[in-house]
Amino acid sequence: MKILVVVAHPDDEILGCGATVAKHIQEGDEVEFLIIGDGITARYSEEELNSPEVIEQVKSIWKGANDAAKIVGVNKVQIEGLHCGRFDTYPLIDITKIIEKKISTFQPERIYTHSPIDANNDHQIVFKSLQIATRPIANKNYYVKEIFLMEVLSSTEWNFTESFRPDYYVDIESTIDLKTKSMKAYFSEGGDFPYPRSDESIIALSMKRGSEVGLRNAEAFKILRIINK
Repeated sequence: MKILVVVAHPDDEILGCGATVAKHIQEGDEVEFLIIGDGITARYSEEELNSPEVIEQVKSIWKGANDAAKIVGVNKVQIEGLHCGRFDTYPLIDITKIIEKKISTFQPERIYTHSPIDANNDHQIVFKSLQIATRPIANKNYYVKEIFLMEVLSSTEWNFTESFRPDYYVDIESTIDLKTKSMKAYFSEGGDFPYPRSDESIIALSMKRGSEVGLRNAEAFKILRIINK
């Protein structure tokens, strides 16, 4: 199976489905990451975006993205580098075209991406763009048959008016350690518990999701679409 993970920021791909991706790789599937944003510039003003300090931080987080991918077994990472926290300043069609081009060249059977309820506007925009890019149009040369929405710590759970309600669970007991190890490649994104991206928080969520379906550790997803053809 060919699988594409489409996310807004570096580290979303690991937080959302890193252990599931590692399991896919172990089972012989081909996985690639498409990351739309640069990963760091939401923390800075417009005037600071081209400063040497910010440019170096962007380079560092992109290296972290590639290092994290290798830990879970992914060799192909495409980072577009749009300014984070500012996706709404780009025409939606431009982001959609980025995703369409990747889908056209890679032709994945399954995509993992953000939930539209995430408390992060960039995540919501990526979801909207992907939804447009994956319209199952009859007689189209190619269209994606499976789309799964994931939860990302420090975003999905911060929507206090709408909860993420998964209906697809993956047993990740054998790969949860690869997930936490790969997150350590993102030196600037970690933190001590109760920080939501800490090892303890990642493992706690996996145990909660696992306990919902009789597993020790699980990653949970919401099915957007499955076409059985």
